[in-house]
Amino acid sequence: MKLEFLKYSASYNYLVNNINQVTADNYFNEIEKVQVITALEEYRATVNLFFNYLGKMIAKSENNRYAQEIEDAKGEVSLQIQQVTEALDDLSGTLDETFANNMIDKIERASIEANLSSLSFQKEEVDSQYQRIILKASMQDTSLTERKDLDEKYNAFITAYTNITNEVMRILNKEELVTDEDKASMDSLYNIAREAIKAYTTSANSALIYISENEAKAINDSLAKDIESLKTRVDN
Repeated sequence: MKLEFLKYSASYNYLVNNINQVTADNYFNEIEKVQVITALEEYRATVNLFFNYLGKMIAKSENNRYAQEIEDAKGEVSLQIQQVTEALDDLSGTLDETFANNMIDKIERASIEANLSSLSFQKEEVDSQYQRIILKASMQDTSLTERKDLDEKYNAFITAYTNITNEVMRILNKEELVTDEDKASMDSLYNIAREAIKAYTTSANSALIYISENEAKAINDSLAKDIESLKTRVDN
C-alpha cells in the first residue's frame, strides 16, 4: 500500500509543480497549457488507480474482519451447544442410576433436579443466542430461507427440551417404581434432543454466515459508491 500511495503522491506533486511553474510569470503559452493538461490527465489516471486499489484493500480488510467475527460467533454457538449436550448427558447419567434400581431416593432426586436446573440454564443461553441472531438487520425478514430454517430448528430444539423436562418431572412424581418403559421413553427423548441440537447448530452457523456475507456486501457496496463519488469529483 505504501508504494501505491507514493505513486499517488508523486503524481500530485508533479501536477502542483507544473501549475506553479506555469503560473510563475502570470502567462500561459500553448506549450505550458499542454504541459498542465497532460499532468492533470496523468494525475486523474493515478487517482483512479489509487482509489481502486484503496477500495480493494478496504474491502479485503472488511471481509477479513467479518470472517473473523463469523468464526468467533460460530465458536460461541459451538460452546453453548456443547454445554447443553453436557447438561443433557449429566441428566441421562443420573437417571440411568435411578433406572438401575427402579426407584428414586432423596439423593438421586436432588441430583436429577440439579441436572434439570443446569439444563434449563444452558437452554436459556441458547435462547439468548437465538435472539441475538434474529435481531440482526439481515435476519429481520421472517420469510427468508435462512430465517425460516433457523426458526424451525430452534422450535424443534425447544420442543425436545420441553418434552424431556416434562417426562423427567413425570418420572419424579411417580408413586410407583420406575420401569423399563420409563427408561425407553427417556432414551427416545434424548435421541430426539441430540438430533435437534445438531440441526440447530448447523442452522445457526448457516444463519451467521448469511449475516456476515450480507453485512460485508453492504460495506463493500457503500465503499464502492464513495470511491465512485470521489472519482467523479476528481474528473470534474
